[in-house]
Amino acid sequence: HGYTLCGPFKDINQDSFSFSTICRPVNDNFEPVFISGVYDGHGGLGELAAQTTADVLPPQLAKAFEENTESSFSNAFKIAFRETNERVQTQAFAQHRFLSRIWSRIQSTATSSAPPAPRIFNSSPPRSGIDVPACDYGTTAVVAAVTPTHVHVANVGDSSLFVILRDSTGHVTVTKLTKDHNPTFDTREVHRVRAAGARADPVGEGQEIRISPGDMSFSDARKQHLTLNMSRALGHIRLSQYGIISEPDTGNLPLENLSDDSTEIFLVSGSDGLWDQLDDADLQQGFNSAFLKPSGRSDRTRDGEHSRREPVA
Repeated sequence: HGYTLCGPFKDINQDSFSFSTICRPVNDNFEPVFISGVYDGHGGLGELAAQTTADVLPPQLAKAFEENTESSFSNAFKIAFRETNERVQTQAFAQHRFLSRIWSRIQSTATSSAPPAPRIFNSSPPRSGIDVPACDYGTTAVVAAVTPTHVHVANVGDSSLFVILRDSTGHVTVTKLTKDHNPTFDTREVHRVRAAGARADPVGEGQEIRISPGDMSFSDARKQHLTLNMSRALGHIRLSQYGIISEPDTGNLPLENLSDDSTEIFLVSGSDGLWDQLDDADLQQGFNSAFLKPSGRSDRTRDGEHSRREPVA
């Protein structure tokens, strides 16, 4: 089941999610793989990046397995993320060219009664066409691939995935399977983006690290909407020149080694909007009190329920 809402600080919901099932070739047979993903868009048209990723990434993962039947999940994830990133960036370049022509025509015929500029122009359009930063948008991605024996996961950005296990005695274990690409808490990522030519400056009272192009001041980058609080993402046709990469971190949780065959397995994926409000203890308490009966059986299951473009829990 997926759910998303706009929240109090934005007038547009830039998040998306996806559920699908693919078939992975294994020897002379096929293995069903359930795919779930959460995508948190950001920037001028971040909702397009999130929706494009939701549409493109699962089929690209299936394609990666079809073209190389011996491919590991880690390698297939990296191929799918790379191909999806190219699609998102190609879309942004095309919009950049199209909107530049449109804005030039608007300027050439502008009058005092002209309508306000579209949101992509960030309320302060340049004097000649759209600048590239106006189309420098992107999205996080956290994707789980569930097989009969493993939960495989890949992510870029600060959307996360937790696995919750509840055994027949009612004991609940909460495990985070992803690593947030948050430069405020990851000095290795800070060193990497700086080596690629980026600035990584602490900002505000919380001293949050924000990444921006190293060939301009942070103040100028902020005016052009060229700062980011994560070191990996899909998209970003400009910031990708300064160390913002689309290569995911990958991992897995073996299911075949579970000591109790009756253990129930839940996956909870969400954007930072969810995890800023919940920690591991909240998640465990929520499953104990709201989602599960004392007997250990699920109290609320929604098999096959699917709702697109609706942070996700």
